[in-house]
Amino acid sequence: MRIAVVGPLEFPGRQGGMSRHIEEVSARLAARGHAVTVYCRRAPAGPRYRGVNVVTVPAIPRSPLDRFSYSALASVRAACSDADVVHYHSYANSGWSFLPRWRGRPVVMTVHRLEWRDEKWGRLARTLLRANAAVVHRAARAFIAVSREFEAFLHEHVPAGRTVVRIPNGVTLPDTVDDDAPAQFGYVPDGYVLAVSRLVPEKGLDVLVDALDRPVGDAPLLPVAVAGAARQPTAFSTALADRAERSPTPVRLLGVQPAAVVHGLYRGARALVAPSRAEGNPLTVIEAMAHGVCVVASDIPPHRELLGDSGILVPVGDPAAWAQALRTVADDPDAAHRLGARGRARIEASGEYQWDAVAARTESVLAGAVSGSGAAGA
Repeated sequence: MRIAVVGPLEFPGRQGGMSRHIEEVSARLAARGHAVTVYCRRAPAGPRYRGVNVVTVPAIPRSPLDRFSYSALASVRAACSDADVVHYHSYANSGWSFLPRWRGRPVVMTVHRLEWRDEKWGRLARTLLRANAAVVHRAARAFIAVSREFEAFLHEHVPAGRTVVRIPNGVTLPDTVDDDAPAQFGYVPDGYVLAVSRLVPEKGLDVLVDALDRPVGDAPLLPVAVAGAARQPTAFSTALADRAERSPTPVRLLGVQPAAVVHGLYRGARALVAPSRAEGNPLTVIEAMAHGVCVVASDIPPHRELLGDSGILVPVGDPAAWAQALRTVADDPDAAHRLGARGRARIEASGEYQWDAVAARTESVLAGAVSGSGAAGA
């Protein structure tokens, strides 16, 4: 198959679960003999990466219109290409999916998030995102949901007869891990908690900092390391950095780090903290579980789906409950380690969270869209 992919502003991306998903699946599809072309705004590794063709399109930079203009031009290029199928990722990109459909190209859509839930968007942007969803729900022949919650959403909102399957994210631990990463930032093994997150409101890091302002008990809480950054500085990210500097419990914003460093930080952490208000199928949680790290996460459907009884779930947006959870992790390392081991066993036993399997099932959905026969075997 000739597969056109519309989704990432940057390929390969520096951070973000969707960017990682696109990279891992696209590379494996290319290795299986398919001609995969990813359309993006920036290609830091050049026009060829891991067997994937990378084509850059212009867009309006540093503007709310960057995604809108990128997706429009990427859709035009994909529609005019020789692609057998066009694969969209993210509702933010899908408003132009009617273009390849008009050109006779079957469209497949992967839903990573319901973006209109994100707090950063105003009323106009939310309306546009919902309009994008309405367009792609009619244009696409098949849909992939990364979580059970989104699978149910699609069954409710797409026309009858369209293929809808759930294919979660995968995890492959890197061959090279920087085990000295904690020491580089002044941490001792098992002596800190880690967040791997963009600095945006929906990730809930403000709630985490609120919790650190009201610690439970007299003993100090474990310091917090945050690996990640905002794509562009915002009032939220600036305020968060200011509050982190003034937090009574040390909080360090480490910025975007190489994969080997991030995985070294996973290995050394007492726990991963994920206070998100909304998620899709969070890759950071899957990676932490694969490393055997205890996960403390907000009580939202994607986290419940992943963790079951192998983590600590905390009410969304509740700083007092987060303070208590952080106290539990600090005071009872053995319990945290047991939860981490249970999480690793859960990932290993499932068989779902492997990129090779994710790519194979995605291949089946794409082939079914091309043939018009659905996603047999997906």
